[in-house]
Formats: sequence, structure tokens, C-alpha cells
Amino acid sequence: MTTVAKAAAALLVACTSTAFADVVIQSRFSELRHSFSNRAPFPPSYSHTVSTTAMGPVTLTTPSGESFASSVTSQAITAQLRGLSSSDGFGGDTATSRQTRLEVVFQVTDLPAQVTIVLNGQSFPAGNASFLLRNDATSQTLFHSDSNAVITGFIPEARWTSATWSGTLAPGVYRVIGIANGAMTYSHGGGSGSDGGGSLNVNMTLTPAPGAAALLALAALPSLRRRR
Repeated sequence: MTTVAKAAAALLVACTSTAFADVVIQSRFSELRHSFSNRAPFPPSYSHTVSTTAMGPVTLTTPSGESFASSVTSQAITAQLRGLSSSDGFGGDTATSRQTRLEVVFQVTDLPAQVTIVLNGQSFPAGNASFLLRNDATSQTLFHSDSNAVITGFIPEARWTSATWSGTLAPGVYRVIGIANGAMTYSHGGGSGSDGGGSLNVNMTLTPAPGAAALLALAALPSLRRRR
């Protein structure tokens, strides 16, 4: 075996053993909102919002004790999205609301990346929890959680049980948006409240696309030949 062939083979093995795609996280925004409204003076009403742009694993916690955990790295994006709205128009005439949001912009550089998204959770009514992946340059939606949800009930409820989607991302800039809200509307007063919410666990991984390592090795061959 020639020196070039040996070097190419070694490079191919090294590339194949790489555990992550060539992905650069450009921005991350996580937010948790929790509010409580009460017509009576006690317990008092409040509204809390906490957010972060930090990378890596982060757990946001409000003064009222609500929390939202998510993690953003170049290998994986995970989130425990929870949303809720409820009101009691007959008793204490109170209303609570919780919303979570995760938005990440990342770039796939040089070689394609394989993306796999696994979802678990439910949304009642459907639409209160969602996760999407889109091309940030063209605004084309590549994946939306509605596409692999099981819809049931007279009032549509969405469910995900290890619902999995995979695709290949060409070099470019992409955006993921995960949201969980409460019911669309609710208000104080005699039974006018509307309860609902969403709970969606997201696990999105990024790995080298099939054949990417071989392409990288072949691209390096000319430089190896020049060194002989």
C-alpha cells in the first residue's frame, strides 16, 4: 500500500469515528413564563418571565418554582416543553398560565449532517405544543411536529409516542423552534375558563450524514499527494 493510500485510509477511519457533525450553534434563546391571576386579594397575582441565551444544558426556574430544562450543543438539542392554562370561574375565580419556548439557530458547515428528531408528549387541544425545523435562508419548513402526531378526540388532541423523523441537512443555516402554550383563550367569570396545555419532550441529534466521512477523506487526497 502506498503512503498516500495508507494516509487516506487512516483519515477515513478517523473521520468515521467522529461522533458529531460539523455544526456551529449561532444563537439560542430559552424562555419560561408563568403567571397567576386572582380577583381576590389573596393569594396575590403575579407574572414571572425568565430566559437565557447561554449554551449547553440550562434549567430556568421562576420565583414561583416552575422550571424548564433544555440543552443545546453541536451534537444534540433537547427540551422538556410544558404549557398550561387553567381557570376557575366558579370558586376562587383564579387563572394560571405557563408557556415555554426554545429557539436555536445553527449552521451545518462543509459536509451534510444527519438529523434525527424523537418526540414524546401530548397537546390538548392540538396546536398548543409544537416543534419545527426550517431552512433559515429560504424559510422552508423541513419538519413540523404536526406531521407525525396522532390526532384523536372530538376536540382534536395531538399525541406523540417515540415519534421519529430523520433527514439530511445540506451545508447551510437552520432554525428550530419549540413551543408549549396553554389553551388559546381563558378569562375570569362564571365558568368561562378554558383548560388546556401541551407537554412535549424533544430529542434532536446531529451526526455525520452517511458517506460524509468518505467525502472528507477523498477531498484530502490532493493535499496528501502534494506532500509526497
